[in-house]
Amino acid sequence: MAVGQGGEPPPERPTLGPGPHPRYPAPMRLLLPSLLLACGGKSADTSSAEPPAEQPAWLDLGEEQACEAPTAAPTYIDVAQDWGLGGIHSEDSPHAVGAGAAVADLDGDQDLDVALAYVTGPAQVFWRDGDAYTPGPTLASGESGATGFGLADSDGDGDLDIGVTGSTTRVAWNENQGDGSFQDVTATTLGALNSSYGYTAPIAADWDRDGDVDLALPVRMPGGRSRGDRLYDNDGTGVFTDITLQALPETEGALTFQGLFFDANNDLYPELYAINDQGNVFGGNAFFLNEAGGRFTSGVDRCGCAPVVGGMSGTAGDVNRDGYLDLFLGNSDACNLMINDGAGRFYDSAAVAGVQEVVAEGDPDMVWGSMLFDHDNDGDLDILAVHGDLISEMEPREPLELADTLLSQQPDGTFTDVAPALGLDALDSGRSVVVDHWNDDGVLDILVTVINDWPHLYLSQSCTAGSWLDLRLQGPPGNPFGLGARVEVEAGGQTFIAEATHASGLAAARDSRVHLGLGEADTIEALRVSWPDGSVSETTFAFAARRSITVAWSP
Repeated sequence: MAVGQGGEPPPERPTLGPGPHPRYPAPMRLLLPSLLLACGGKSADTSSAEPPAEQPAWLDLGEEQACEAPTAAPTYIDVAQDWGLGGIHSEDSPHAVGAGAAVADLDGDQDLDVALAYVTGPAQVFWRDGDAYTPGPTLASGESGATGFGLADSDGDGDLDIGVTGSTTRVAWNENQGDGSFQDVTATTLGALNSSYGYTAPIAADWDRDGDVDLALPVRMPGGRSRGDRLYDNDGTGVFTDITLQALPETEGALTFQGLFFDANNDLYPELYAINDQGNVFGGNAFFLNEAGGRFTSGVDRCGCAPVVGGMSGTAGDVNRDGYLDLFLGNSDACNLMINDGAGRFYDSAAVAGVQEVVAEGDPDMVWGSMLFDHDNDGDLDILAVHGDLISEMEPREPLELADTLLSQQPDGTFTDVAPALGLDALDSGRSVVVDHWNDDGVLDILVTVINDWPHLYLSQSCTAGSWLDLRLQGPPGNPFGLGARVEVEAGGQTFIAEATHASGLAAARDSRVHLGLGEADTIEALRVSWPDGSVSETTFAFAARRSITVAWSP
């Protein structure tokens, strides 16, 4: 989407939620002392003004990347087959579950490796070397083949470990040995799991803010009609204890298809959201408020954020740029865009924003994976919705060939599908999605898996007129990837926020690198990283955008 022209203010957005939200939230208070000095009723004395801030030791700027031929939006080419990123090619492959993906640097060589999950066998790692992928080790997987992934540095050694779920029961935890191999440590890490549960992809967060990364295991097939999701606490060494009974309330509903940790109220204690399949049978989605790391309580009655839908996936991001994380929910029918008002309630703005009918009611097409990200770096989040069908023994038919949608946010806050124009409209039955930087050009690339065919790896082919900033976080001991850190950037008088997470929608996970599109802003004026342990790294040192920086936690 195009950024503003000629310095004119952008048009007003439609109202999202109970009242108008500001297009741009108030700048961070990092600059308050200098603003008071200039606006305190006296003539500004430039001779006594504070000198410019110096670059802090914890900030590594990297190199600025020039953009000689910018475009309003990138175009993409699919390089998956050319690069050897294999999947399966079988129209007879099971359609209900599977085709999960994990993307991260798993061997420490600064390249993005990929793991793929199909129910025809165990999960497979693919090592990247330049423009080629080669098969690596297979991973311990759930029973009846692999379906999805979770990522977490469970033992705090600086290597990402991988949780893999199966199509029926069991989850396997693969500890990264740091030498290109993985060890199945499920028995010692997670203990005895209930074999009657059907786990979906594990999710990670330091939900109690004790300095290590904890887990939640969403459950799709509990023994009864009560919700069976499990909550695990890390003891600091990578050994988890099931504390569900003490910390997670039992609620009606089951069949959790995806779980999501996100900080809904900016207190750095992440909430837990459960996306429920077949909501008309088992009840709506669930929202659990984090009570300062002690336990979770149900927030469904007052949040307005738990629709009764056929929920498939969810993704969090600051859609309306008011400083609070919102939710997009991909469903088997009409989708939801839940706008967070910052006071504990969400308002479904899908209809006014033009995203409700991504899937028509009663259509066998449905949204599986979904992701909020800024595809054109204009500063506003867009929505990628992966489409696919469901074939079962109860409904045998020919598979549908469906195109994904990339809903680009317009200056007025509505969304328009631009997938065909950008080359993102392949016809197949998609499942998971991961957005990340494969070519490090400042434009996010896209991996989409297909249930019965090769995946797509869409590589961006141009730089954008919109500026950007990437952040790699080096977190404290126990949480080396800074999971759960809140990033705030002030640029061009506007504030941009994001949360470091491994979440990537349905059955997928990614590295915790943060990407922010900045629109017309060329200079970072202030930077603040709030770490889960309560410490803050902040500076008003100004530097040029269009670069990948590293922020290191310091005691």
